[in-house]
Amino acid sequence: MREAVAEDSGGTAVVVERPREELEEILARLEDLAREQAAEQRN
Repeated sequence: MREAVAEDSGGTAVVVERPREELEEILARLEDLAREQAAEQRN
């Protein structure tokens, strides 16, 4: 998996060791931000 990520991202992947809850929180914030930006672009 790490090899595939490194290949896909051009080697910019970083291994992070954070609690699952924290990662899910970060992901939710990023998804919300992406939705907001997409909505702004439509207007």
